[in-house]
Amino acid sequence: MQGRSLIELLVAMVIGLIVLGGIMLATASSTLSGSNSSTQSQLNEDAQTALAILVPQLRMAGFSTPITSSAGSYKLFDGPAVRGCDNGFVNADVAGWSPTNAVQPHSSHLTCNAGADGATSLSIMYEADVFNTPSNAANIPTDCLGRALPAVPSAIGGSNVFVAENRFFLSRDNATDPWTLNCQGNGAVAGNNVRSEQLLNNIETLQITYGVVDGPVNDDTGRLEPGNSVVRYMTQQAIDAENAFDAGTERVNDRWRRVGSARLCITVRAADPEPGANAPFPYEDCSGAWITPADAADRFLRKTVHATVALRNVSNPGLSADGTPLEVDEP
Repeated sequence: MQGRSLIELLVAMVIGLIVLGGIMLATASSTLSGSNSSTQSQLNEDAQTALAILVPQLRMAGFSTPITSSAGSYKLFDGPAVRGCDNGFVNADVAGWSPTNAVQPHSSHLTCNAGADGATSLSIMYEADVFNTPSNAANIPTDCLGRALPAVPSAIGGSNVFVAENRFFLSRDNATDPWTLNCQGNGAVAGNNVRSEQLLNNIETLQITYGVVDGPVNDDTGRLEPGNSVVRYMTQQAIDAENAFDAGTERVNDRWRRVGSARLCITVRAADPEPGANAPFPYEDCSGAWITPADAADRFLRKTVHATVALRNVSNPGLSADGTPLEVDEP
């Protein structure tokens, strides 16, 4: 019986190896593509989660239910809406805003770090009720951590109002780690009224700029006059350094009452590097430019999202200097 020659066997082996190599390459490519797709989906979910946490809170900033009486229309909460820090709060654990604290307005009640570490922080305040926050078993509204809120004296006196002050900030253990988004609420905790919890990991960048209105703040109430419009967006450091906001005609020397909107930019990073990648992945930064990580060994995927939020509750004229309710400017 005649067999195969050595050359025929070698040719058959080469053909087999080529086919096997093609199968392995296709499998590896499919695995890498699947991993990339899964990571992209997770990045989309993380980015949308970050916006879902911050955007509704900003929309609530400065909110208070309009109340109508024989004297007119007014709101129980007439406090500040937001206070931001580009590089974190120095005193994030300071007690919450109080309507009786006339010496220290909210803009200086929380002070900011002077460095440039990027630990963006934001305090948001509004009247809380069982409709805009989850309520506990006693039907009391809660803060961002689900803790019952205290009732504080209202702007008109004689009544109490639940005020939420949710402080969102970034933190991380090491300079090379991505940031974690945390919230610290003002709800009651037995023996300790200050506590924060982590909400979302792998935040690489959180940038917030604030839309500042053109007209003066109401002389009587310290709130924005109806009809004022946002003319420029500024960082926290620019707002705090703007001497033009110290006009003597303003009753409340609180520059943050001029903020009428906020722009958010959030960049999230994948939790793990992409397997099989041989170069860094370019991504769009907050300026809209496409950049490639400087670290040649970086194999992480990233995603950047943007949102602009109008603080639609800050135009309430509130009360006059003698406590008489003024008409509410309805949106």
